[in-house]
Amino acid sequence: MKNYLYLTKGFPRLGVDLFLDEVLKNVKKIRVLDAGAGDRRYAHYFKYCDYESCDHPEMDFNHQKNHTFYCDLNNIPRPENYYDLILCSQVLEHVLEPSKILQEFYRVLKPNCNLIITAPQCSGLHMEPYNYFNFLKYGLHYLCEKNNFKAIEIRPLGGIFFVLGKCLDQIFLVLLQKVNIPTPTKSYLHKIFLYLMTPFNLLLYIFDKLDLEKKWTPNYGLIAKKLSEKKA
Repeated sequence: MKNYLYLTKGFPRLGVDLFLDEVLKNVKKIRVLDAGAGDRRYAHYFKYCDYESCDHPEMDFNHQKNHTFYCDLNNIPRPENYYDLILCSQVLEHVLEPSKILQEFYRVLKPNCNLIITAPQCSGLHMEPYNYFNFLKYGLHYLCEKNNFKAIEIRPLGGIFFVLGKCLDQIFLVLLQKVNIPTPTKSYLHKIFLYLMTPFNLLLYIFDKLDLEKKWTPNYGLIAKKLSEKKA
């Protein structure tokens, strides 16, 4: 039932939400940084934690979330070995130097603690002009090795049928752009479209299990551990 409710929102973040629901549901009593937190949609997982959220001041498009602090992720205003967990969801595609961001995560994360990242493989332009990369699993593995993290798991968050569901959603949005109606009405029609598509999306969700290799995926989920010592 819970997965079915996720499908009412369509496929753009379906795999991401399911992945984070799995890996964060039992997190308690640790110090967490939600890096590039945006609307803090995952803050509810950390209600029993010392939770901090941050974002870049130019990227805070909501202007309604009071983050713990604002910064460039190249320069997080916290001491070394400060956090027990860092979450960075759908952010790396918006930074010019992802490797430098991981270097900074390494600095503020405690040894042998986890970094959780989600990042797109198949994603159209969004949040322009701050959209620079898509990622593949080998690239994520390389970023980990280069910056003294051990990749525990790099998981495709859905396969080709998830990609199809995402494309159908985007096709509807493109068609909506051609209609001369107010933006709030377009948003309302989009919500109706997603609800009407839910039974079809459920079929895509089921058929996606046939895609065993998942070489096409909307997003990847990464769990990495900070190595206690830097490689020479």
